[in-house]
Amino acid sequence: MNRIITLAAVALMAMSANAQTESWKAVAADGTIDSQFGADGAWNNDLTLNPTSNVTVHFLSSGNPIEVEKSGAWATVCPTQEQWPNYSEASYKTENIMVDSVDATGAQVGKRFYAMHGTGVPYTMFVGEEQMKDDAPTGYWYVKSQEIGADDGNGGTNTTGYKYYAPDGSKGVPTHGFFVEITPKVAGQMKVGFWANKGGGRKLYIVDKATGKALDPATDYHAEGWVQNVKDAAGNMIYENPMPITDYCFAGQFHTGPYDDNGEEKVVEIANQRKVGYLVWNVEANKTYMLFGNNWQFGFQGYEFTTGTTGISEVSTTATVAANAPIYNLAGQKVTKSYKGVVIQNGRKFVQK
Repeated sequence: MNRIITLAAVALMAMSANAQTESWKAVAADGTIDSQFGADGAWNNDLTLNPTSNVTVHFLSSGNPIEVEKSGAWATVCPTQEQWPNYSEASYKTENIMVDSVDATGAQVGKRFYAMHGTGVPYTMFVGEEQMKDDAPTGYWYVKSQEIGADDGNGGTNTTGYKYYAPDGSKGVPTHGFFVEITPKVAGQMKVGFWANKGGGRKLYIVDKATGKALDPATDYHAEGWVQNVKDAAGNMIYENPMPITDYCFAGQFHTGPYDDNGEEKVVEIANQRKVGYLVWNVEANKTYMLFGNNWQFGFQGYEFTTGTTGISEVSTTATVAANAPIYNLAGQKVTKSYKGVVIQNGRKFVQK
């Protein structure tokens, strides 16, 4: 009997051939941080781990520079970043949101999605200045919470404060604050669990450390997961795939259906809600990827890494397939163009929005 194998099936077989999946979580399901990070008063703030056979992860959690008294060696000269003597204590903490559904009474019945993060806003450098209060010196040097090069409000730009990362890599990559580095030994697909706080302007970067350039969310990766308060009419959390990203920020509106007797639709702005889920992208062998927020600490849950073929696009075919060729999901099921998520068409895997 002749067997007809669809293009999607061939693609799926090619993708799964020689592929292996390995995973690790920095935070357990009950919110406990992995013991390798230490504990209160004895945190391992510069930690490199090899949790699975093909992945190395590096965590840096830094304290923030705190006031330096104008005395002794610093009586008249502000210490440089390399000389700065006083920092707040670095540590780790967990964040979470409930992601499962509610019961008939409205009580939560599911598990929470936990993630962890360190202290310190990621920055590439800082410059201190004399601290003033009511236009008078306080007798201390400090680092003002402002961005170097930003408008100072007086027709000039700030010359003190912090220098933060720029997506084109022109300002270097962070050396302090909280960030995570992931280095795979082989090519594959990386899936990192994340937590993101509410508030506009919170950019989350995945950066090629060698070039300093951020991956493009429009072409290089996608996010999927849950947004707090985005639920269906039954009160169940809605899994969004993909989760909308604009200028590296989670942003966009969700219309979550009728919620009252008048049939009025509830609209939720994603930027104003906490988010949890997964960042998914293809990785190259021995390349280090940095993950961090622009001026905040993102939460890291863990990773799932699938080795081997990283994309359906690697499947070759001699046939020319029309633009209206069938579309399949990753289970090999035929879907329509209205389907949202990862799909396969013309031998390519992509996110259909």
